[in-house]
Amino acid sequence: MQSIEDATVRKLYWHILPLILTCYVIAYLDRNNVGFAALQMNGDLGLTPKMYAFGGGIFFIGYLLFEVPSNWVIEKVGARLWITRIMITWGLISGCMALAHSATSFYVLRFLLGVAEAGFLPGVILYVTKWFPMKHRNRAMGILILGVPMSFVVGAPISGWLMSLSGGYGLKMWQWLFIIEAVPAVLLGLVCSRFLPDRAADARWLNDEQRVWLATKLADEAAVLRAQSSAVTHASFGSALLTGRVWAAGLAYVGINFGTYGISLWLPQIIKAFGVSNLHVGFLTSIPYAAAAISIVLWTRHADRTHEQRWHAVIPCLVGALGLAASALTSNPVLAMVAFTVATAGVLTSMPTLWAVATMSLGGPAAAGGIAMVNSIGQLGGFGGPYLVGFVRETTQSFALGMVALAACMVVTATVLYVLAAPKRLASASLLAAGSPITSGESLS
Repeated sequence: MQSIEDATVRKLYWHILPLILTCYVIAYLDRNNVGFAALQMNGDLGLTPKMYAFGGGIFFIGYLLFEVPSNWVIEKVGARLWITRIMITWGLISGCMALAHSATSFYVLRFLLGVAEAGFLPGVILYVTKWFPMKHRNRAMGILILGVPMSFVVGAPISGWLMSLSGGYGLKMWQWLFIIEAVPAVLLGLVCSRFLPDRAADARWLNDEQRVWLATKLADEAAVLRAQSSAVTHASFGSALLTGRVWAAGLAYVGINFGTYGISLWLPQIIKAFGVSNLHVGFLTSIPYAAAAISIVLWTRHADRTHEQRWHAVIPCLVGALGLAASALTSNPVLAMVAFTVATAGVLTSMPTLWAVATMSLGGPAAAGGIAMVNSIGQLGGFGGPYLVGFVRETTQSFALGMVALAACMVVTATVLYVLAAPKRLASASLLAAGSPITSGESLS
């Protein structure tokens, strides 16, 4: 017979995560489909590698500037309303990318897309922390982060197929790509407004006993976080923004995003240089992300089963660095694809463990501020990674040195995570994950 915990968490997995995951897939599809549009768009708009890289990366500047204010609002008005607003506005602006007619209009629209989407990732991460106890958070975060590789596994073949068509009604195919792939975001926003509950009391699929268990469990964990003297838990939204642990997690996320977007915004063009068609570019691009999806599932399950955080965060970063460095050492398309598969799997697998570590010592209003700040800092990597690769590409006419630079960033990230996820720093979270009782006389440092 299932325990009350198993029964409740199983329902959370089936009723909360599928909708959030689908939204996350569409979010990454709409921010990264510019990599496929670039196969034709760059020539039509006269974009050099550096200009494309700047336009691709400026999305993250808009995202960064409006991240913390957006997460402050989501704490005040609730996840359902604000995530709905984010999805509808980003869908509309993503469709407007088809109106780009020059480098300047491309920059402006990418910036506005970042503004519109600001707060989505920290918002859904905050939402997960309000439903899933710490013991189950690694796996929940892993399922959520699956949206990144799944957006490519599903979206890359579709984008590649669209880009193989000839367009129509006076529009080029890269313009149709933006319009067609913007529609799901708007529709999902409307779905969220109806089916995304803000709290357990609104979840009709939980029975009374399950609602009480979940509310009590989350309240007990929040009480422990408030009680510990050495944690980064604060009573207010704003005070969490100034803590060293939040900034360290943000620095680690910068490195992960250097790798994530340095790969994703350039991989279609790298593969196109192998001499294949746009259709084949789509299918080949999906391969590394399919491997990453499998890696994320297996790795996060192992992290939850062992309750170990440090090496589960560090090892994927080092694997990602190895793959990126290896991609720079070969011109053979098959070996290059193997290297990019290893790199993508490593980089993306480090992401859910980072978020699990970052949220373990944040509770209450501080969680909204801390998560928003970590993600805001991390967006610098979303700008820096693509721009670095574009700068190197235009300077050297090669992607090799850009990949080596991304590999170095992943090594630095591994070092930061090694310190951040030290067992002593996560002592209270480990006790919670193991289900150990904590009395007032125990030290949590």
